Amino acid sequence: METTIIHPKNKEHLNLFEQLANALKVPFEKNKKGKGHYNAGFVAKMKESRERAREGETVKINLDDI
Repeated sequence: METTIIHPKNKEHLNLFEQLANALKVPFEKNKKGKGHYNAGFVAKMKESRERAREGETVKINLDDI
């Protein structure tokens, strides 16, 4: 089946959509804005990369040498 993403403009709209889905017995998920949009593995790799950069484990490449 397909997935439909709804962007309610306010809490009232959100509540109406939730009530409609519940009344129709349609399962739904709620994600806060900015959360859950990326693959968990990708997020973990990015966090590890940032930590390694903070620890100085980086390699600088001069673009003229390429």
